[in-house]
Amino acid sequence: MDCHSQVSDNSFQQRIRRQYPQLSQSERRVADHVLDQAESVIYESISECAERANVSEPTVIRFSRTIGFSGYQEMKIALAKEMVSPARHLAEEISLQDEVPTVLSKVLNLSTQTLHDTIELLGIHTLSSLAERLWACGNVIITGVGTSGIAADFLHYKLLRLGLPSQFNSDIHRQFLAAGLMGSSDVCLAISQSGATKETLAVARVAKQQQAWVTVLTSYARSPLARIADGCLLTSGRETPFGSGSGPTLMSQLILAECIFITAALANRSQAFASIERTGSAVKQQKM
Repeated sequence: MDCHSQVSDNSFQQRIRRQYPQLSQSERRVADHVLDQAESVIYESISECAERANVSEPTVIRFSRTIGFSGYQEMKIALAKEMVSPARHLAEEISLQDEVPTVLSKVLNLSTQTLHDTIELLGIHTLSSLAERLWACGNVIITGVGTSGIAADFLHYKLLRLGLPSQFNSDIHRQFLAAGLMGSSDVCLAISQSGATKETLAVARVAKQQQAWVTVLTSYARSPLARIADGCLLTSGRETPFGSGSGPTLMSQLILAECIFITAALANRSQAFASIERTGSAVKQQKM
């Protein structure tokens, strides 16, 4: 799906996040303003929007067209629709005052919406390019901590099933050691929902210094991690009042890891399926 494809009304922000890495600096100022002040933007004239984003009116129009609309007015209409979209309310945030049945219902709705949004956000070109690079690289280092470390471990497992030279260690010092030994033919996969996790960002920077190819899995295309990346795959995840590392966020990372696995397998079917069969056979031998 490209940026001019028709997408559902509840994916307006996903459009912007998907296109953000390709926007010019001035267009990013418009994107930042629209994302940060969505409820105000729907009432702003193009002149007001341009003034508040500190850009020219043609830049606002160009931004609107870049994310798939005919102009500023159509973009505002789509934004207004999202603000009152039923799906928006189905996935409403959990409140500390909610009763247990209400919380469970919201968790289900939020999880479903998160998975749907993650698929909407998938950059097929980036995913395909990553798959080809994985088969051509000398080594794959995966970095992530906390809940993202769980996703990193899962991705490591999936890449091992393909016979790819993948490494992940839950000890952050060992992640640094592995990154320090990387070279220009290697790939670093950095996972961080916020894109601002200090440890993950630091490991990715070490890998970058070694000229490795860095691809990040994050929910924020404007994050520090995304800014240093060679490739960016966006997940959709919103945290709850109960703290970071929510289930829906982890689910979005896991489903993206599964998409990487499948895309890589299809990119080199004969070798991938042979490895899957061999690794599967090795595990079966341990079963009663």
